[in-house]
Amino acid sequence: MVQERHLPKNFPKKLILDSTVVIQILAKDWFLTDDCVVIIPANITEELKSFESNLVLSLLENKQNILFLIPSSSSFSKAVNLAKQAGEYGRLSSYDLTIIALAIENPEFTIISDDNAIQNLCKIFNIRVESSFFKITKKKKYFWKCTVCGAKFTKKLVHCPDCGSPLKRYFSKV
Repeated sequence: MVQERHLPKNFPKKLILDSTVVIQILAKDWFLTDDCVVIIPANITEELKSFESNLVLSLLENKQNILFLIPSSSSFSKAVNLAKQAGEYGRLSSYDLTIIALAIENPEFTIISDDNAIQNLCKIFNIRVESSFFKITKKKKYFWKCTVCGAKFTKKLVHCPDCGSPLKRYFSKV
């Protein structure tokens, strides 16, 4: 399923699709037009569970303007680092990080996703993103705070390393 093709340059629409969009693609038939080139992460089958979404995927596999790609390991590492900086790492799957990595490699493409964590990460780091149905309104940077001693942490922990109490997730507007 992974294609070794060069990306076409003369398409007005350049999109990277999240699995939620592939699932909804029959209702959004503009994605199937010939005036756009679409990147879909090659590991999409990990995300698609329903018969209908797999049917849509099988229809898309034969289109010439749809590429199934895997990002480089360095782009994936950059995506992981960005997710950690934004406090979104615990909310993003490997597939979600693959989408971000593909956008890092292809900055002229726009991610289409309804995932709040993906949208938030893209907004914080100026990666092109649009939603198909659900759009975030504010950028948020997440942190975890101890419920007893008040210590703050930028990465997700279950218990405070200082006093052992549980941590609660908070955010600040960016």
